[in-house]
Amino acid sequence: MKNSLPLFSLIGDDIFEVKNTFKTITIRWPTGSKMLTIRGNWKRLSDGRIEATYTRDELALCLSLFELIDEV
Repeated sequence: MKNSLPLFSLIGDDIFEVKNTFKTITIRWPTGSKMLTIRGNWKRLSDGRIEATYTRDELALCLSLFELIDEV
């Protein structure tokens, strides 16, 4: 993961490495964030933030795709 991106400071590598037992995780992304979400599992809050719910695999996929897009 790119540690230089401030939005990734919200998510530690331990989510994937320690094998926490969560089934889903809900994250509130900052206004203007370009993070990928899963269709039907997100909503825009009144303050402009995005609240998205992911499974472990969905979050890993979205983070890896975001890194690919961000590098272009």
